[in-house]
Amino acid sequence: MTTKHSPLPWRHVGTDGGWDGIADRDNSLLFKCAYNEPSNCDFVALAVNSHADLLAACKDALEFIESPTPAKSGIGIEAKLKEAIERAEGKQ
Repeated sequence: MTTKHSPLPWRHVGTDGGWDGIADRDNSLLFKCAYNEPSNCDFVALAVNSHADLLAACKDALEFIESPTPAKSGIGIEAKLKEAIERAEGKQ
């Protein structure tokens, strides 16, 4: 499934009137977060921005698990999984 969405990365921004929001790469405001809940904006941006890496790492891991010759296809999967997890946890 391919869904069009606003360009990445998304980021937490302050808006006029004291609201926090999410803006895309082009600095277009996508939506406002609940008033006084900036941590929700941070979480949404982190989840959206790490989605593609997590999905790719999971697909590679599944391909490795299902491969009849896993020793040949598993090179780099552990590192890719660790990097995707670190990004999703906000450590990168």
